[in-house]
Amino acid sequence: MASEEYEERGGGGGGGGGRGRRDFGGGGGGRFSGLAPDRAAKKGQRCRFCREKADYVDYKDMQAIAKQVNAQGKLFSRKRSGNCAKHQRMVQVAVKRARFMAILGYVARRDPMKLLLRRNIENVGKIGEIVDVSSGYGRNYLMPQRLAVR
Repeated sequence: MASEEYEERGGGGGGGGGRGRRDFGGGGGGRFSGLAPDRAAKKGQRCRFCREKADYVDYKDMQAIAKQVNAQGKLFSRKRSGNCAKHQRMVQVAVKRARFMAILGYVARRDPMKLLLRRNIENVGKIGEIVDVSSGYGRNYLMPQRLAVR
């Protein structure tokens, strides 16, 4: 009799709340339903090319390709871009073709740097001048050698 009362109050094995198993709501077996109702609803297609019903990804379409590449020139992952596997492969080929055809750069393009020269440098400028140099030349040579400052 004591065991029957214990089970009625929610103790013991299977169902009910109380101590035993955690109760996340939703009653009865099935999947975990502890998520908010709006998150559990299935969302539409994430792949933008599937939504547009595109047969292929055109390497000449800079607007579409530029959204698939980050500032460094690297391709976004499927998870980040939301593409399906089929269209991600097509994007990869399209980006490679665009790079080869010089429509898209292989790496990010850096703007020229403005530096104040501390010494006279041939073909660059004189002491005290503010000059535009490529970012690589400024970062890798002029600034470490203390020939210029930002």
